[in-house]
Amino acid sequence: RLQDMERPAMLGPDLTSIGTKVSRKWIYKWLKEPRTLTDSNGNVTVNGYETDPEPRMPRFRLSEEDLSNLSAYLSTLRGKPVENYHLDPGIIATWSKRPDAADQGEVRFRQMFCSTCHSLAVMRAGETKLIGGQIGPELTKVGSKVNPDWLLAWLRNPQAYLPHSQMPRYQWSDEDLFLVSKYIETKLTDS
Repeated sequence: RLQDMERPAMLGPDLTSIGTKVSRKWIYKWLKEPRTLTDSNGNVTVNGYETDPEPRMPRFRLSEEDLSNLSAYLSTLRGKPVENYHLDPGIIATWSKRPDAADQGEVRFRQMFCSTCHSLAVMRAGETKLIGGQIGPELTKVGSKVNPDWLLAWLRNPQAYLPHSQMPRYQWSDEDLFLVSKYIETKLTDS
């Protein structure tokens, strides 16, 4: 929000706590190439400027110094700290030993129909396409973006962080929270 400016048609997200939610590395990449997805080799797989009729975030073409300085500043913004949620230690101990924890988290993710609201990039016929809903944010690489403590607290109670969020508050068990967060942190990433 800018002083003496009328409310624009579309405001960007509230950044007062962005440093609690995401990493500096992610902020840097987003400012440099917003709405763009790359594979693990850095090749562009989805260019939001070519595929989105109205990109939500402009491309500013900032210098490397400006990108570094702005991402450093934004990563310090922690206006509303997230209240950490502590999972049952027995669940952590049990599932941390199992190599299929992320796979089981993906099953729970699908059972909760998360892709009804959120899109994911998938390979279809040799092309990367976004599939799923457009109500919530696209989640393809969200595991590389968000702080694990923030993710767990968000999944448990989205409205505690963002009161007007449309994300439902599921009554997930600690086991569900652990598994879904492991899926997001390990499979929905840059690599």
